[in-house]
Amino acid sequence: MGGEEELVKWTAYWYSMWSHQRETKIWKGFFKIPFSTQDDQKALNYLEGK
Repeated sequence: MGGEEELVKWTAYWYSMWSHQRETKIWKGFFKIPFSTQDDQKALNYLEGK
């Protein structure tokens, strides 16, 4: 095991193993959303009204 991404993956895995809603007994889930910095400047310009 190594790297930040691997740490996040295993943390989410172990947390989700015993994570459920107490009243409904429904198990919670996780999903991964890949992020890219490719459009960061474009998004920042939009947010700043440029």
